[in-house]
Amino acid sequence: VTREQLQGRSLRKACWPIDVGNYNYSRAAGSAASALAAAEMGDKDIKDRLLGLMAEDCDPIIKDDRAYFRGASLWANANGFMADICRPNSFRALINRRLTQNGGPYIEAADPREIMFASARSHDGALMFKARAENGPGFKKITVGGLRPGANYALKYQGGETGFAAQMSGAADLNIPAARLSRFMITPQQ
Repeated sequence: VTREQLQGRSLRKACWPIDVGNYNYSRAAGSAASALAAAEMGDKDIKDRLLGLMAEDCDPIIKDDRAYFRGASLWANANGFMADICRPNSFRALINRRLTQNGGPYIEAADPREIMFASARSHDGALMFKARAENGPGFKKITVGGLRPGANYALKYQGGETGFAAQMSGAADLNIPAARLSRFMITPQQ
């Protein structure tokens, strides 16, 4: 969609004229961030054109094993570097990668409009997490992954405990009673 909106427009004019990293008049931040988005989406042509505009506007410097764009903020330089090395779907893969290294339970999915997590830690087959309800207290749906398929688990929370079985996929959809900041623990049952 963005590529279609750029048809017939100048890429330079499509980028905001303020570098948000240092508030100077420069299209460096807009060019770099847009190039990074294009790289993530696999649009090498737009990425290369935007990085070329950044180079035209900001004088690339290579000195003493350092490379940077003079006049561009650290923010713009960092985004430009990431755009240059980014492969398609790099950020998507990073976001979707399971973060537990020990193969234990983890929070697989939740609606951030309904619940936000303050912390989560998986240890010895158990998952401890703190969560805050958004849009008022109540039961909030989450999906927990990394469970043993078909195994029984207990969800413990302030004022209660309930049991559930993991699906054969190793996941479980749960409705948890969340309020301001609530603590939860999921433990395997013997």
